[in-house]
Amino acid sequence: MVFPEGQEEMERRVKETNALLQATVERLARNCPPELIGEAARDGLLNLKPHLEEALTTLEDIERLRSLTVEEIAQRSAFRTVLVATR
Repeated sequence: MVFPEGQEEMERRVKETNALLQATVERLARNCPPELIGEAARDGLLNLKPHLEEALTTLEDIERLRSLTVEEIAQRSAFRTVLVATR
């Protein structure tokens, strides 16, 4: 499949955001004492907020070009869930 110029860049941005989210969750799980996890998680996820918002916008742009993959749909759901949790 040949993608319009720029689509690969959009997909890369979404994957980078997903990697940032996974790294944040893994770091919290490994390094944060249970009594501090709530505050640390909130701070860590708040730092991701601009990346998550950009990735969701990018997924909307990708969806205008083609159907989202199962992985992209799962990422969109995870990004939305984290954004709701940061409010």
